[in-house]
Amino acid sequence: MSRIDRGYMDAWTVRAVHEVNVINMTGLSDHHALDVVLSRRALIEALRRAIPPLAPWALAAHSTAAEADTTVTPRGKDRP
Repeated sequence: MSRIDRGYMDAWTVRAVHEVNVINMTGLSDHHALDVVLSRRALIEALRRAIPPLAPWALAAHSTAAEADTTVTPRGKDRP
């Protein structure tokens, strides 16, 4: 059984998340890794605190949508 390690971000920078990919580490580790792609523009705004923080209860909606994300191999090739 593989596990996914968690990623932690503050309430501002989490708004810069553009995409999250699960990297299949089978054969290398019993954990899967995460590849988090950020929007440069949104990250700059978040670091300057030019956007409002994401409410704590809003994260539940984001995490349930993440179940349909793409799994990729450590070499970056998409897996079905």
